[in-house]
Amino acid sequence: MSVFQIADIMEMGIEKERKRRDFYTKLSQIYEDTRLTKLFGDLARWEEEHVERFTHIKNSLGEMQESKESYDGELMNYIEAYLDNKLYYEIDSEKFHEKVKLADDALTMAMHFEKDAIIFFTELFNFVDAEHKPTIKKLIDEEKQHLLQLYNMRKSLKN
Repeated sequence: MSVFQIADIMEMGIEKERKRRDFYTKLSQIYEDTRLTKLFGDLARWEEEHVERFTHIKNSLGEMQESKESYDGELMNYIEAYLDNKLYYEIDSEKFHEKVKLADDALTMAMHFEKDAIIFFTELFNFVDAEHKPTIKKLIDEEKQHLLQLYNMRKSLKN
């Protein structure tokens, strides 16, 4: 059974939160509809708050925080499966502007990001100490709220 550093997972979470923050910041500047500008601006700010919380957790873990895998390679398999998502890589690419021309496309893409975050936090919950579980649970709940806000906006724009 191998051992891995929880801080490695936390760093991955921090990077994903930064990517979502950057994504929402870009979207807040693309559309003229004030409802979209406000929603995406709020989401960018909330993702930045998540970066700060993740960083705090990571810093409080110390260097020796370790966890055991249930089988050798479990963490690497999880990371590879998790990172096999082109959405994150396209935020800074030319393809980004092709994919978000319509507000519905941007909202759909954002919903995928939030679902991705919920899955990540849910898995992370299993690896952290009891003292950090309430923070991770709160992050999961907040990402669920983000998903609902995006869904409701998408629904309202279709009507």
